[in-house]
Amino acid sequence: MAEGLARALGRGWLRPASAGLNPGTEVSPEAVAVMAEEGIDISGHRPRLLTSEAARETDLLGTLGVDLPAAMPAGGRRVAWDIPDPFGEGIAGFRATRDLIRGHLVDLLIDLASEPGKR
Repeated sequence: MAEGLARALGRGWLRPASAGLNPGTEVSPEAVAVMAEEGIDISGHRPRLLTSEAARETDLLGTLGVDLPAAMPAGGRRVAWDIPDPFGEGIAGFRATRDLIRGHLVDLLIDLASEPGKR
């Protein structure tokens, strides 16, 4: 959901990629459904493993409700958002998570746009 929202909100300004420490084998149907409600199609997305190499190559690494191991340093700025995993919470839980992620992304984009030389 985070990657889909970042792509939609960033409108080409960002190159988001989503990955996790323990990725599943497919994107949950609930995630696909709540993103479709927003006109964002993530049905073709596939979970990916976050590697130490990928973390080091980022300009900005955001985490959702999980602390990364100390052995996995980010290459650039790091943000951590306390967002619960909606698994098992039904469609309402996925909607709430989507909305939390959107709010954090909007704040982040405003922050990034206000940095000198970022426009």
